[in-house]
Amino acid sequence: MLVFRIDEEWLALDVDAVVEVAEPRPVHGIPHRTDRLLMGIANIRGELQLCVSLHALLGIDGDDCLSAGDSSETDRSSCRILVCEKDGQRWAFAVDEVAGVQRVPIDRLENVPSTIAKSAKRLTKGVFRFEEKSVGQLNVDRVFASLEEKIG
Repeated sequence: MLVFRIDEEWLALDVDAVVEVAEPRPVHGIPHRTDRLLMGIANIRGELQLCVSLHALLGIDGDDCLSAGDSSETDRSSCRILVCEKDGQRWAFAVDEVAGVQRVPIDRLENVPSTIAKSAKRLTKGVFRFEEKSVGQLNVDRVFASLEEKIG
């Protein structure tokens, strides 16, 4: 799994769904379509990718590192864009930090605690420990289905 952070939340995605981890790029708004969830489009290696906010999708307060316009460059130094693909759908997510790939045995996954917000819980398949942190493993199928439903 690829482990990353948005705000104070540590999350993970199956590496099978991750196409690329890219440096931050300008995200350009789409007239009459851009909102908190759909941030806009970014040019990544000559391809325009739809950038969405995991903050908005998961109901996490705060701004994405790419939309925080007045942040200093040091605050954004660890910011990255994850380009993910599943069944021909491609989305780009702004993340505050990427910790790397972590092998997690299936028996280390625990159930999602009931204290997690309803929207985040629906999109999370399990929780595991990584370097003294609790990491939520996102369900790629549900994340993509939710984005398709809300934006598509």
